[in-house]
Amino acid sequence: MRPSLTEKLKQVAKPKTTQRDIAGIVGLQDGVAYLADAKMMSVDLIHPNPLQPRQQINTDEANFKELVASIKQNGILNPITVRELKEGYTIIAGERRYKAAMAAGLSQVPVLIRNVDDESASALSLIENLQREDLTAIDEGMTYQRLIEQYDYTEEELGKQIHKSQPYISERLTMIKKLHPEVQKLVSGRAITFASARQIAQLSDLEAQKQLAQKVMNENLTSRAVEQIVRQQNISKRPPKSPKQLIFPAWKTLEKRLEKIASVANANEKIKIEAAIESIREILAEIGISEAKLEAS
Repeated sequence: MRPSLTEKLKQVAKPKTTQRDIAGIVGLQDGVAYLADAKMMSVDLIHPNPLQPRQQINTDEANFKELVASIKQNGILNPITVRELKEGYTIIAGERRYKAAMAAGLSQVPVLIRNVDDESASALSLIENLQREDLTAIDEGMTYQRLIEQYDYTEEELGKQIHKSQPYISERLTMIKKLHPEVQKLVSGRAITFASARQIAQLSDLEAQKQLAQKVMNENLTSRAVEQIVRQQNISKRPPKSPKQLIFPAWKTLEKRLEKIASVANANEKIKIEAAIESIREILAEIGISEAKLEAS
């Protein structure tokens, strides 16, 4: 039986680690807990992870620049997790810190060297990615998708592993599965909000998604306004109902009301009502309106 994500991550955990959640098990956020194991390493020996799960690390964002400034002043507080390969050391977790250290001009950074296989390294990278405060819905969706594919999880099973609800995970996966790639980039760059993107994803026409995303940016539309536009566009694309399709539901409603009246009427009135119902059925049948025919169409 294939090991679960939690079991896989425990392979690289310290022997006495007892934290309940996955992030705690691998010590991704609490680098201080492993400072005794950390060593300084030249940045020239470290290489970015080619399988970095984040879609992009925007070095122009304000929070990245703040991280660079913090590193210049205080250094790196949480070591970068790496593993040794033939060509040097590859980052498992902490690529954003590594890039910020490079931008800050550091020649050496604190690292934790972990002897892990490809699958465990990938799991560590993915889980560390989910701990980022600046993570976008697109980055989350891509990470969830890879975890589901790698560990053959259902959305509900993954949710239990990372302490997220199934609807929360499903919404992020929708961003990956249904949004035009150009719109995904806008979400990643925070040009449009997740709330607006969630509405845009309900449009099946990818070009229409791009156009609406541009409109959102140009006119600074709220997510509520986007929701109304999407609803109108989806309604306008529905095929119009034929007269037969409009008449039949109205008749079925009337028929039920007449049958209800007949059920409490006296014998003579009941006969008249049932005769009227039958006459209407015959008229509808003559013009081709019946439940069977409408279902067949």
